[in-house]
Amino acid sequence: MIAAISDAGRRTAHAGPARDVRRVMPVVLGAFVAVVFAMLLALSALPAAAQSERLSEQERRISGLVKTGRAMLSNQQYARAYKHFLTYTRQEPEEARLYRWLVLSSIYAERKDALTELMTEAAAQEEATTKLPFLPDLADYALAELAMADGDITAVETLLQDFSERRAPSPCWCCWGRLRCSTTTSTTPSGWRRPPFAKTPATRRPSGSPPSRAVSTP
Repeated sequence: MIAAISDAGRRTAHAGPARDVRRVMPVVLGAFVAVVFAMLLALSALPAAAQSERLSEQERRISGLVKTGRAMLSNQQYARAYKHFLTYTRQEPEEARLYRWLVLSSIYAERKDALTELMTEAAAQEEATTKLPFLPDLADYALAELAMADGDITAVETLLQDFSERRAPSPCWCCWGRLRCSTTTSTTPSGWRRPPFAKTPATRRPSGSPPSRAVSTP
């Protein structure tokens, strides 16, 4: 009898700590899961932050290139500006803004025909190559801007008609908007106007007539 009571006492004494462990374990496991989840969130946020920083740096770089080229145009260094934009469009073929300013500089430098030939060849290829690193879609956009400068609305429509189904960059949509305005009013631009960044009147007028918005915004 005494032995039985003694055994029961030992079982009761051991049961207390066991119950405490069972109560604590879910709390510990929950805290562990929360810590692991927080670490995973932090690790996933790092690439996103790094990508955002890279995009900001790229945006600053492209803005700087555009600013430099605009300064050349302001000083009537047209051939130099054309070479500047052609060089950096080759290096940054995914930046639509550079194509836009490349077109403008080609008009002032009287290299529009050469650029048209270059972009026609680039647009015909299936993908960018080492010789012609320009993206075919953006080469089409450049050709549309060149056609807009000539007042060739039909050509602009043909070159831009597929962009509604693509993730087109904003300059393409700006060109499309100018096209819509032209066709809605049933008129085409009637004369070339000096862009507001220029200090003095142009010494030569290119053929064609893009609206002023085509050249006044970066």
